[in-house]
Amino acid sequence: MTGDPLLRYAPLLAPGTAEDFAAACERPLPRVVWVNPVRAADPDAVAAMILRRCPEARPVPWWPRAFRLPADTTPGAWIEHRLGLIHVQEEATLWPAALLDLTPGDRVLDLCAAPGNKTAQIAVRLDDAGLVVANERTRGRLSQLRYNLERLGLTSVVVTRSDGNRFPIPERLFDHALVDAPCTCEGTTRKRGHRDTPDSLRRTLQSIQIGLLRRAIRAVGPGGTVVYATCTYAPEENERVLDAISPEEATIEPLTPPPGVTLAPGIPAWEGRQFRPDVVNAARLWPHLNDTGGFFVARLRRAPAADAAAGRPLGDHPVAAPVGWERLDRRPLLALWADYYGLPPDVFGALDFWRRTESDSLWAIHAGAAVPPSPVPETLGLRVRRGDKPDTQLANAFARRYCDGATRHVVRLADEAGIRAFFAAEVLPVAPPDGDGYYLALGPSGVLGRARAAYGVLRGEPSKSERTPPVL
Repeated sequence: MTGDPLLRYAPLLAPGTAEDFAAACERPLPRVVWVNPVRAADPDAVAAMILRRCPEARPVPWWPRAFRLPADTTPGAWIEHRLGLIHVQEEATLWPAALLDLTPGDRVLDLCAAPGNKTAQIAVRLDDAGLVVANERTRGRLSQLRYNLERLGLTSVVVTRSDGNRFPIPERLFDHALVDAPCTCEGTTRKRGHRDTPDSLRRTLQSIQIGLLRRAIRAVGPGGTVVYATCTYAPEENERVLDAISPEEATIEPLTPPPGVTLAPGIPAWEGRQFRPDVVNAARLWPHLNDTGGFFVARLRRAPAADAAAGRPLGDHPVAAPVGWERLDRRPLLALWADYYGLPPDVFGALDFWRRTESDSLWAIHAGAAVPPSPVPETLGLRVRRGDKPDTQLANAFARRYCDGATRHVVRLADEAGIRAFFAAEVLPVAPPDGDGYYLALGPSGVLGRARAAYGVLRGEPSKSERTPPVL
């Protein structure tokens, strides 16, 4: 490891394992995919499909229907990924969401959410019922966050853009919070190569990380849980950040390793600084012990309230209307879709529909989500249509989630040529049976997306990001 910037962490390793660590950091990282039960009508069938596509796939024993694939596998090109039936995520990063003791209906704050992998896991574990506020400070990272949540068909997530250190939400609104903090990313060397990190950057990030963690603790109710995670090995960004939180604010809970995972405990001291005793309850995942990326995680519990009556101030109050958003009467929409697509109202479940006034776009969110009035949401759940388009021009992700049972303005594409033509936005090899207008194109596993007939010619309308041929 001579000359390697990761050499500074050799004292944290078990004796005689430094070379194993260095070698592991050079190996390609396996791919991991998990089945999205929110989209998959038969999750076991999708899991079986993964095994057919990649016979070398091996189950991840501690996440349902997750599989480890060889590093050269490209599941992101599969049509199942395009349709939101599966999601690709690095194995070590699965763990933070697993540490939150989630129950459907809970309210969860993801303070640094982009690109949305952990946000999606949380929403899935809540059965897409409740509220997940996915906050991201940087506008340039919002598109990937929104893309992932939309592709997976999630209706319980509100996306906001705010500085996490100043997140303007009333305290004690949330049951749980996740701080996947910005960090030096030294644990991602298997994907991005080795980089030297100046001490000044660690100090700058440490200040941000402490502020984020303290804000998350204050945002959950007494007894609520907060998971702090980074993809770096640096004690300055891990144990030192935990040490800045007083035991009166939160305790650090012991962690039980998932099946097949080897954890290294947090360290009690670094470079002459002694940390609070319970930092040893945190854990590192080392790549040479688990064949994953490097990761650090801790679960904190906010101190119980001295006042037994303290709790979430919003309780079960009705949904408020944030500035720039208008809640709509759902009955005309459901009647329109019943008439045009033959969709009975009950297929849309308990959705609320909202219009964003500045763009006139239409969104659907789980009715149990108490939408916070501030910060003003960027999105509310799942987009139904863009701009001032007609309400029959359904967004593809919304159609895939809810419209498999359509009986009118539907065309079926049973062969590969038709499916490829749809994703290439080309003319489809079928005639529009109900005249010109918007259609739903169905493949063997459900809705592919929206199509449009004009002058008797039917053409697929995938989004721009989807216009590459998927692996069928």
